[in-house]
Amino acid sequence: MLEKLIEMGADVAISLNQIDEMIRKAIEAEKTNHHIDIVIDYLWGKPAELLLDILTGHDLHAEAQLTRYVQVGEMAGATISLAGATLRSSAIELSGQGGGSIPKNILQKIPTTILPEIFRLAAEGILTVDTMMVPLSEVEEVWQRKDLDGKRVVITL
Repeated sequence: MLEKLIEMGADVAISLNQIDEMIRKAIEAEKTNHHIDIVIDYLWGKPAELLLDILTGHDLHAEAQLTRYVQVGEMAGATISLAGATLRSSAIELSGQGGGSIPKNILQKIPTTILPEIFRLAAEGILTVDTMMVPLSEVEEVWQRKDLDGKRVVITL
């Protein structure tokens, strides 16, 4: 599964099937080598606590670099313990995205059985999203193309 994320363009995929200290070391190593621009978090819970603590940047002499942290799901837990320093950090922008951001009149039109079925089909590889990774430098060219019906274009830096 982690290999698929790399194939789809993720810079790194860190297994959470290890002790917290190993996860922390892997994230810290990645942060040392590359700035983390955005996190799309489907897990929340303990993994979010570890990552947010590392991103907070407890070193007052370090240069702050913005990380956008988008909370989407809570597969690892519904709540976290959040340090005040994280909220005071100018380098972290926390936001959320999900069902609560969809107007109720639209959400009520979706049968309650449809989302679990969609997730099952996606997990089994039956339902896929045809994507194409495009560098930002080529966005104008791709914008003009007429042969991308049904394909989702993901712009990369």
